[in-house]
Amino acid sequence: MLTTTSSSMLLPFVDDRPVSSVTIAFLEWLCEQVATSGKQVLILI
Repeated sequence: MLTTTSSSMLLPFVDDRPVSSVTIAFLEWLCEQVATSGKQVLILI
C-alpha cells in the first residue's frame, strides 16, 4: 500500500518548441521547489 502525506502537482507550460536553456532553467527551478518543500524524491514523466 502506498501512502502519502501530501499531494501537489506543478504544471508549467512554455510557448513554442522546447529549447535546452528553457528546459535547464525549468529543471533548476523545479529542484529548488522540491528541496524547499522538504521532499526527497522527484518523479518526472
